[in-house]
Parts: sequence; C-alpha cells; structure tokens
Amino acid sequence: MNTKLANWILLILVLFLLTACQTTKKISATNKNFSKFIHTSTDDLLINDSLIEIRNNIDKNLLLAKALATEINYSKFSDTNLIEYCLLRSLIDIKEYKYEIALTWLNKPIFNKIKNANSIKQMYLLKAIIHTNLANYRTAFKYWFTDDVLTNHSINDENLDLLWTTLLNAPETDVAKQLNKTNTRIITSMLELALIFQQNKQYSIPAETTINSLNSWKKKWQAYPTIKYFPRDNEALLFSNLDNVAVLLPLTGPLSAAGRDIQEGIITAHFDSKDASLEDTNINLQFYDTNKQEINEIITQAKRNNCNAIIGPLDKNLLNELSVASLSNITFITLNDFITAKLPKKINKIQKYDNNRIYQFSLSVDDEVLALTKCARSKGHDKAIIVVPDTPQGEKTGDLYKMYWESLGGSIASYIKFPKTADFAKMFENIMHIDDSNLRINNIKKILETNIDAAISAKANTDVLFLAASPEEARQIKPAMSYQFAKDIPVFATSSIYTDIPSITNDTDLDGIRLPVYGWQNRGNTSDIQQKVLNFNKKRNQNKNLYALGIDAYNLITKINQLAFFHNNSTRGLTGNLHVNSDLKVIKELQIMRFKNGKLVK
Repeated sequence: MNTKLANWILLILVLFLLTACQTTKKISATNKNFSKFIHTSTDDLLINDSLIEIRNNIDKNLLLAKALATEINYSKFSDTNLIEYCLLRSLIDIKEYKYEIALTWLNKPIFNKIKNANSIKQMYLLKAIIHTNLANYRTAFKYWFTDDVLTNHSINDENLDLLWTTLLNAPETDVAKQLNKTNTRIITSMLELALIFQQNKQYSIPAETTINSLNSWKKKWQAYPTIKYFPRDNEALLFSNLDNVAVLLPLTGPLSAAGRDIQEGIITAHFDSKDASLEDTNINLQFYDTNKQEINEIITQAKRNNCNAIIGPLDKNLLNELSVASLSNITFITLNDFITAKLPKKINKIQKYDNNRIYQFSLSVDDEVLALTKCARSKGHDKAIIVVPDTPQGEKTGDLYKMYWESLGGSIASYIKFPKTADFAKMFENIMHIDDSNLRINNIKKILETNIDAAISAKANTDVLFLAASPEEARQIKPAMSYQFAKDIPVFATSSIYTDIPSITNDTDLDGIRLPVYGWQNRGNTSDIQQKVLNFNKKRNQNKNLYALGIDAYNLITKINQLAFFHNNSTRGLTGNLHVNSDLKVIKELQIMRFKNGKLVK
C-alpha cells in the first residue's frame, strides 16, 4: 500500500478510536481530510488502496467503513474504481438493512460499462441478496442463478440461508428447471430438497411419499451442509389427522361480538372446504362458549368428546390459565398470544412435545410493527419519531416500534404518547421545534431592523415517523404535520388508522401514510373467499379482520402439521402469508401499501 496513504489511514484509525464515544461530526470531519487527501492525486493505485481499506473494514468496523466511504468525492474516479465504489456502498447499505438504497447503487449507469467478470458476479450476488430480503423472490431467483454467481467463494452460511428462502418461495416450475441446469452438488442438494418441500404443499402428495422422498434425500446428501434444512421434527406429524376440532370462543359476554365474527369465519371456511371436496377437510366442529365455563373444564369436556385439536381461546388471560394436564395429547391453534411474563415454565416446555403443540395465531400488532420498521429501514431511514396513544395498547405498540427499529440499526429522536384530547398542531410544533425556528426568525428581524421573507422549516432531527392512532386521529395528524412544515417526513402507521371501508373523501387526509395490509384487503385478482370477506356486512360493527382470522384458523387445521414439520414453508392466508417459526408461532407476512388520493396503492 502507498506509504503516504497508509500513514493517513493509521491516523484516521487512531482518531476514530479516540473519538468513538463522541459525536459523528468529529468522525465526519476526519473523513473529509481523508477525502481531500485522496483527491489531491489522480493516482488510481492510491484510490484503489483506499477502496481496499473500506472493504476490509466492512466486516470489522462497519461504522468506520461507512464513514470513510461516505465522505469520498467519487466524481473523478475511473470506471473501474467507480464500479468498485458502488459495489462497496451497496454492501454497506445491505449490512444496515437499507435494501432499496443498496439497489440504487447497483442500478447506476456506470454498470452498463461493466466488463470485469468478478465485478459482474458481485453485482448479481448483491442483487440476489437484496431482492430476497425485499421478498421479490422470482427476481431474486433469477440473480442467484445468473453467470455462476454461486461460486465456492460466495457459498457461505448467510448466502445459503437466503438462497433457501428464495427456493421455498419461487415458483416450483422454476426450481425444477434449474435442477436440470445446475452442476454444483451443494446447490443441487438444495434444489432437490426444496422441491420436496414445495411438492408437499399439494394435497395430492401422500405423507408416505413425502417421508420416502426425504429419507432418500438424506441418504444421498447427509454429508453436505444443506442437511441443516432437513426437517428435524417427528415425522409422525405428517400422519396425524386433526379431524375433530373444538372451537373455544366467547359467544356471550363482553367479547361476544369478536367471538361471533371469528365463529362466522370458521363456519364459512368449513362449508367452503366441503364444497371443494378436498381429501383432508373432513372435519367435525364443536363450539364451546368460554364465557359460561372454566377454560380447563371445557378442554376436559372436549377431550371426552374425542377432540384432537382446539381453536382458541381468544381471551389472552384464559390462555395463561391453561393447566399442564389440560394440554396433553392435543393440538392448539390459539387466537391470541400468551402473556409471556406470566407463561408457566411447564407450559412453555410442554408446547415443544410432539404429541402436544400450542401454535400461537393472532392479529397481534407485532407482525405489523416488524413489517413497518423493516420497510422504513429498507428505504434508508435512520432517525425516527414514535407517536402513539397514551394507552396500554399504545405503549405496547410504541415499545415494539422502539425495539424493532433499534434492532435494525435505527435511532429514536422522540417518543410521544398523546392523550385523547391532543392538540396535534401544537404537539407537532413542539416535536419539530418549530417554536425554535420562529424565535430565530424573530431575532434576525430585530437585528436587521426589517421584515424578511423567510420560510420556517422543521428542525432536521428526524427522517421518519412511526404512528399508531385511530382513523379519526390519523386524519388530523397528517394535516397537522403539513401545517407545521413537516409534510415531507414519511409516516408509517399500524392498520388501526384504516376503517376497512374505502372512502376517498375521508381518506384523502391519510395521503402518503404507509400501513400494513392484510391479505384480504389487496383487491388485485380477488378470489371467491376473499370476496366473502370484502362483502362481510357491517351490522353490529362486524370486524372483517376477525372474520378473516377465523377462516385462516380453520384452514390452518389441515396445514399446521406440514408447516411445523417443514420449517419456513408458507401458505397464503387471508390475514397474510403464513408460516410457523421455531417457537411455534404463526407469523403473518404483511404487504405495505400507502394512501394516494384517498386510495390504497402499492
């Protein structure tokens, strides 16, 4: 490495270590010196050495690598160095979960001139990683298998996991075609196993056939690292038939409206399955009112009636009253999440047993917040304001925003809990420090002793806002932000802001807000069952999400064992794309949409 450059880099590293606990401004100032030094010379070797130093620090010290890369003026780089620089910037953004920003670096015009085979492979590999993380699986599949991207150098645990996710979600026909083209044995083993997973989604594949296929695969490939994707649960799951189902719902009492919405969904799915005449849908249903009897007594009675599966209960408190004895030899699909802090250790342990499984399935806000924060981070946002109601549910949502956002590398500028009688204009004046801006302009007027034409702007201390609110509150918040010169700050909100009843007149004030959308709300290519949810009438304030939850809960009965056995496999539901994680929780993958002219658009 050039001696002069080496000395500068050493100085930067020393300064970085000395100022690690200080502000980013000091690091930035040091980088400007580095950037200025780099461009006092047009020596390609000197610049190339600087790019090598950035690459070497991406895994060792991402903050330093980013600081070095950000300040460099790359406008005079040669084509070769500019391509390398863009690849590095994309890789840094990938490490920070800023996938959409990472993609912009790879789509720059300079890549039309790319000739170096290694750089081409790097570009396609990064695009494969980005599109997998953005759930664009068909596009990701194309890049994974372009120009021999998967070399011995690029086949590592992280990339294999991403490729596996792509193979499980890409069209089965694409996976089958690629199997005939691939020569790399480790990739061949993944393609063969992925096809077994994919084919198992079909009702026509008997469990015995699946087990035989898996055993043949294991015998052939067990020495390969892809063995980690082989199902580890008891294969007896595939043979168990959940055909006598007890449904535990509050059909009277305070929660009866919610209970009956879910009940209607379950009944709808039951009769639809009979009409479809599918093999595994000959299910007998028994309904029990959890408002009239103690929960463990109901389960004991259901067992006497030969029930081998239970949907419910809905009440979170009832979940935590379940006794270990009542849980044996039965499969649960709950309609809420356990209160984790109160979950008895014995129950937490017993849910892992093969003869007793408790799958948590709910409309929990967790999945919404995770989808929102991932989407916001992908778009490059760093510093957030959290605005939620001053209620227990609001606080829970706000804490989830904070937890997920910080886990993705973001930071929190403000965390606001507003009361029912909030003055949103005043609230945003304080949040955005408009009062400080007004004060500065008034002081300038006094000093100059004249009127000035000055635009007040929000203090640049945030670039995204996370929101939880009612529809009525949300319709006040966006105009209040515009009034306080913060209209350009993107807003990501939970589904609580949407009434489920499209209204251009009412929803225009929500324009620009992004929110998670449940499967049934996406009106493209509407299926018959989706149309039933859309048409679910509003007498007694019926809730379409709960109705859809009931439909999905019933349909999960026929698929839950497969989803648990084939980890990471998914099924399309009305509440989202559903899969079971290692904690036996049913995760809903939600699409993020936004309001434009009062309508939801992608």
